[in-house]
Parts: sequence; C-alpha cells; structure tokens
Amino acid sequence: MQLSGALAALCGVLLCAPGLFAASGDFCDSSQCLNGGTCLLGQDNDIYCLCPEGFTGLVCNETEKGPCSPNPCHHDGKCQLTEDTHRGDIFTQYICQCPLGYSGTHCEIMNETIYYNVEDYLSTTAIPTPVPNPGFSRCTSKLGMEGGAIADSQISASSVYVGFMGLQRWGPELARLYRTGIVNAWTASNYDSKPWIQVNLLRKMRVSGVMTQGASRAGRAEYLKTFKVAYSLDGRKFEFIQDASGSGDKEFLGNTDNNGLKVNMFSPALEAQYIRLYPVSCYRGCTLRFELLGCELHGCSEPLGLKNNTIPDSQITASSSYKTWNLRAFGWYPHLGRLDMQGKINAWTAQSNSNKEWLQVDLGTQREVTGIITQGARDFGHIQYVASYKVAHSNDGVQWTIYEEHGTSKVFHGNSDNNSHKKNIFETPFTARYVRVLPVSWHNRITLRLELLGSPLTSELFLLLLSLQLLSLQLTLFSQDPQASHLLNSLPDLGCPWAKPRPRHLGTATILAKMGLLFLVLLLSLSCVLGLPFYNGFYYSHGPHGRTLSDGYVEGLFSGVKLVVETTEESLFSHRGATVTLPCHYHYEPALASPRHVRVKWWRSSENGSPEQDVLVAIGPRHRSFGDYQGRVQLRQDTQQEVSLELRDLRLEDSGRYRCEVTDGLEDQSGLVELELRGVVFPYQSSKGRYQLNFHEAQQACREQDAVVASFEQLFRAWEEGLDWCNAGWLQDASVQYPIALPRQPCGGLGLAPGVRSYGQRHRRLHRYDVFCFAAALKGWVYYLEHPEKLTLQEAREACLEDGTQIATVGQLFAAWKFRGLDRCDAGWLADGSARYPIVHPRPNCGPPEPGVRTFGFPDPHARYGVYCYRQR
Repeated sequence: MQLSGALAALCGVLLCAPGLFAASGDFCDSSQCLNGGTCLLGQDNDIYCLCPEGFTGLVCNETEKGPCSPNPCHHDGKCQLTEDTHRGDIFTQYICQCPLGYSGTHCEIMNETIYYNVEDYLSTTAIPTPVPNPGFSRCTSKLGMEGGAIADSQISASSVYVGFMGLQRWGPELARLYRTGIVNAWTASNYDSKPWIQVNLLRKMRVSGVMTQGASRAGRAEYLKTFKVAYSLDGRKFEFIQDASGSGDKEFLGNTDNNGLKVNMFSPALEAQYIRLYPVSCYRGCTLRFELLGCELHGCSEPLGLKNNTIPDSQITASSSYKTWNLRAFGWYPHLGRLDMQGKINAWTAQSNSNKEWLQVDLGTQREVTGIITQGARDFGHIQYVASYKVAHSNDGVQWTIYEEHGTSKVFHGNSDNNSHKKNIFETPFTARYVRVLPVSWHNRITLRLELLGSPLTSELFLLLLSLQLLSLQLTLFSQDPQASHLLNSLPDLGCPWAKPRPRHLGTATILAKMGLLFLVLLLSLSCVLGLPFYNGFYYSHGPHGRTLSDGYVEGLFSGVKLVVETTEESLFSHRGATVTLPCHYHYEPALASPRHVRVKWWRSSENGSPEQDVLVAIGPRHRSFGDYQGRVQLRQDTQQEVSLELRDLRLEDSGRYRCEVTDGLEDQSGLVELELRGVVFPYQSSKGRYQLNFHEAQQACREQDAVVASFEQLFRAWEEGLDWCNAGWLQDASVQYPIALPRQPCGGLGLAPGVRSYGQRHRRLHRYDVFCFAAALKGWVYYLEHPEKLTLQEAREACLEDGTQIATVGQLFAAWKFRGLDRCDAGWLADGSARYPIVHPRPNCGPPEPGVRTFGFPDPHARYGVYCYRQR
C-alpha cells in the first residue's frame, strides 16, 4: 500500500494540479466517477470527482439543465443536442437547425442561402456546404491531412507541447483528423502567446473550408473554441480572412468537445499555397486535429468512383493477381484496389514483381482525368507499396498512350508506406475511357489501392442538367408576369421538379443576379467538363462601343478573343556557367489590331516543399528581379509579344521548372519551361564510414564536393543509364532511396525487380544514411598532375597551388569523367581526403570491366598517391 501511495503521489506531481493527485490502484478506481468523470485524491486521501461539462454531483451523477434551456437559437431555430452526450470525457453541446432563409451558428443571419449536404467522395462524412445557387461543380474535397496526401514535412507550427518528462511530443505532424493514440494531436506550448499551425500545400490551390477537432490529453478534453485563418502564396506574407464588414479579422467558431467535428466554410474560397490557423481562445489547452477542404485551382479534380464503388468491380482489371498461399480465397484481386479499402485482403497485388504488371480502370465512358491518388497495403505484417509509376490511357483499350510531360514519359512519385495517400495532379489533363497504372519501382510486392480524379460528369449529361437548370430559372422569371401565369400553368407536367416551377415572388434584381451566377457556372463547368481553358472576363470585340483604333476598329468586352501563352514542350539542356534563353511568346486569338500593355512574371516551381521562387516581374519598361537571380536575368523581347527569359551564369540550383505568366487586365495565362543542367549523379559517404550523414550534413557534404543533393528524377535517369548502388542515400525531397540494376541477395534480395527502391521520407536530423549528389558539367577542366614522386595529402594540396590551380573535388572528377572523357589509371588525392581515379575505357589492371570512377576510400593522409587538380576557365 505504501508503494501504491508513492506511485499515486508521483503521478499526482506529474499529471495533476497542485493539491490534487490522480488516483490509481486501491485508492480510487475511475469507475467510481460516472459519465466520464476523472477520479482524484485530495491531500487527505479524500475522493474527488472532476466532472466533464454538463455533469455535476459528488460522482458526476447529476445532469445540468443543458445548453438547450433556454433555447439559444434565433428565428424559431430548433436546438438539438448532438449525439453521444455521455461518452467518455466529452460533453458535446448543441447545434441549431435553422429554418429556410436563415443561417449562422444561432440562425442569426437572414439570407437566401440554401444548404445542401455535399458528400465528400473521399470519406463518408456529409459536409453542410452553403451553395447560393447550386450548380454541378463543388470544391469540398479533403486535401490530405486525414488521408496522408499532405506529408509530415508540409506541416509546421510556432511551438510544440512536450509532456510527461519529455517523452510525449504533441507535434504539428500529429494534427490529422481522427488520428488515434495516446498522443494524437498538435498542442501549442503553454508559453506560446501567439500560436499557429501551418500547412504548405506545395502549390497554389483553392481552399474552401476547414474541419476541426479537439483531442483528449491526460484524460481531459482540450480544443479550440475560436480561431483565425491566414493564407499566403509565398509562406512569408500572410493575410487574415476578414469579417463580413471588412473591418477586422474574422474569428471562426471552433469545437465544443474533444472529438466532434466543426466545419467552417470560407466565402469566398481562398487561393493560396500556405494556410495557417491561429487559435484565439482554447478550452484547457490549444489542441487541434483538422482537415482542409478544397480542390485544385484549375480543372475538376473530383473522385471518379473507385472508393465509393460507383465504378463496378468488373471494370477494374489487371495483368495478374497474387494469391497468398496460392489459395483463391486469399487472392489480391484488381477490384480490391480501391482507395481506403478495408479488410485483411484490401488491395490489388501483382503475381510477379515486374515492370510489365499493370492495374487498369474502365471509366465506362470518356472522362477528363486530372489526377490520381495511390496507397499501399499490408500483407500479414509486411508493408507493400508502389514507390514510382507511369500512367497510360486509351479510348479503346487497345491503343495506349503513355502520359508525358515536356516530351518524355513522366515517372510519378508513389508511396513510402502502406497507408498514406499520395496525390499526383497531371499538368496536362487527358480525356480517356481506360486508365492504366504501370509500376516502375516498389517495396516488397507491387501492391496498390487508388482513386482517379477528374470531372465527375460526362459532357452530355452535364449540358443536359445545366440546360434544365437554366430553363427552370427562365420559367421562374417568366412566372413573375401576371399576364403570362396562365401560359405557365398550361405547361404539361414533365414529371421533374424543374420543368414546371412553382411561382416564387422574388425580386427582379435577385432573379437577374441568379441568372448571372448561373451563366458563370456554365462557363466554369464547361471548362471543367470539356477540358477547355476558362477565360475570366477580359474579352475583346469589334463593335460600336469601346476604344477606337486607327484602322476604324473598336475594342470592347465579351466577344471571345483569348490570350494564349506558348512555351517549348522540350526540356532545355545546358551546363553550369552558360547563358540560356527560356522561350515564351504570347498572342491573341483572333489577333488584335494594336499592341497592349501586359504584366509578365517568371518564377521557378518548387519540387521539394520549399516556396515557389520569384525570378522576374516586368510591367512595360519596368523590370524587377529577385534573390539569387538579381543581375543574372532579363527579358528577351527581340520580336513583338516575346517575353523570353535570358538567364546568365547558370548555377547548379537553377535546374528545374520555370513558369512564364502573362497577365492582360483580368486574364492571365501561363506556360512551363523545364531547364536541366547536364550533370552526373554519384553516391557519396562520409569519411567516417557508411550511413553517417543526416539530411543537413548530406546537403553540406554535396556542397563541399561542388555538387547538390540529387532529385528523384536525376537519380531515376542515372538508374536508367545503368547506375547500380546498394547503399541507400538521401535525395533532395528528404526521401532515402537506392538504384538497383542487377538484383542480388545483399541488396533487397533476388525476388525484387530492378528499380529505384525507396525507404520513404526520413527524419532530417535523427536518421543517417549516405547521399546521392548531382554535379553539373564543368566550366574548367580536371587533370592528373604529373609529378616526379607520389605525394601525401598535404603535399598534394600544395602541388596544385604551385601549379596555379586547386585540388579537385569528387564532383569535379565525376563531371570530368562523364563529360570530358577523363580516363586515367592512376589513383590521386581529392579535396575531401579520398583517393580515386576515372576509367572511361576499362582495361586490365585498372579495376572492374565497367567504366566508372574507382575509389580507394579515405586513406591515411600520410599515404602517397598522385593528385587531381582543377583549373577554372
């Protein structure tokens, strides 16, 4: 009993308020407190029950009057307690069911908004969404906090609460809706006076709302009661959502318990890459789980029916299916390859690990496809997933087209575990009936669950529904004319609610406003369904109004002239130190009679979670460049309507995708140009041995070798050229992977096919591996210094200096071997203390029969070798 009392006292010191001890053992069984009350002991060992909200009494056995008495809802709204009011340590309060024409938390807002339950196809949750005049397109898909499409590295916070002797870290990566476990949410530090949590969506998206949820910490409910929302395009300058009057920041109502959901929709929706939530008032602690709602900025990206079974089993096929223990009852068949499929056998798995395997979906009719979500699975404890893949599409199931970007087959990043969602959006959506996923690399077995994204309606069906909607509105307007009422009443009943509308006495202004809104819905939806670009209102016409030109023509509004931006579809290749021109031209269709002033913006797209990088902005003769591009960029305008970007003194970091955006009035169009530096990928490890570098040390190691950390695309291209390396290394996105051309037992076994194998994302500070570096072609040259005798490392450095050069780095030696054909069978010192030699033409006594850079590792600095020097041009 004394030991038990000591434990109770220790527990009280760690978990409870001063003067009270959380009880355990013989002193206080939690069952003594009813309705989720927490049993505590006072200093004199007297029992005390801490009751959740809504309960009172010695053992929490009495119910308070409750929040619906008196009725808090205005305008005859019905107050209703939410379900599960006696569950655990929560007491959910109430919701107001508002009559038609009223909205708001307490039905305090009078409007004409109609509320619909819009089902999110990625979940079973019905989200009440305000639709002023409902069309057929929505933007309320979950963006990936719950499913895992938003990676841990994309979530950050101002502070973190660390509890229980430093063992519990309530970090921002835990702030995912419905997350379970003892530590299952983000909690701000108690010392953070202005906490926030942020999501980087990696690209500009439309965000229409947020779903929030609290959590239970140390047996007590904690949640956000009110909060603000800020948004940003660059992660530096944030703006808060304003209230209806525009006089201040809007405060959103949060939760009333630790487990229920609260949905807040943004009106209008935000267009942003970064979203921040700022807690304003919290219950007990600022603890949060949440999900963002929205959609892609351009085009429809709605689920096409795999998860919700709209696509039948018979329309999902595959090249083969694996059967556990070779039993049909344990077959991993293609129809199981649906996103978030549940059960012991809950995915498609191929019979063999071969890049000839595929999973196919028949959409039933031609649809616009804009993206894909993939997921792995687990087979009796073994984690399995597809790490990278290609996509093919067809209209007849016979002739197939591999999806390409910039003229080459696109290899998409896949999953890094068995359960998270990985979402990829197609830069160029395609229209097809059949879609195939072609695995390129995988972990353990080829295993896949997926959902396709695109337009949920066919063009014909959409136009039919929209025509009926417009007809209904016109008839409603027509019904306002008393002289025409008998004509309306004489219409036959077509059996559908919109064919013969009941007259409503709406104001003419309201009718016209709704017709204008439906016209915009028509334009937006046509672009969504038919795959056409949407032009946002800056049109021109030849007509009697507008600006008169010298040839007698007049420019005005709304006549279908569109702005077109053209860039090259081929990737541009160059080398470090060179000058390259990224081509970009624009024109109007049909052509305009006179030139117009436009705004031009160039920026570099992000590939590893960092913000997009502004390069140059130009308006007329005024130009401004940014960051490391200052002094190195200018617009090339050799011809009319040319806005190409000239980039001088190319650096390793300049490789990537650049977007050219042209804005004329309210309309903007853009195009992509991909710039690649010719280079070579090489594996690198610390002088201390294998797997000694965390991510930040790996970045520094590559920089010291005149290189940068390689991207997945660069490593994949090197693997296609024959790179085979058994040690795992860091890549640019903080994933850890390794390329295998010849499967063998020590490198993942003989059962796996060749490919780039992935360990997935790893902790940037705690985990340690080697690294794959990327070195570009040289401005200077590397040479073997002819010297009468071999040298120590220090003597080698001095010898290069005496020759007017410097000792070469590993990256420079690899680049010289790759691009200058440096071939020397003599080992020489390099700047990092390693000894290596390059072989282009293998021969006896010069190592293995394959070309490559041979290494002697890191010898004793007093050992004697030759030296490789680097002379800059």
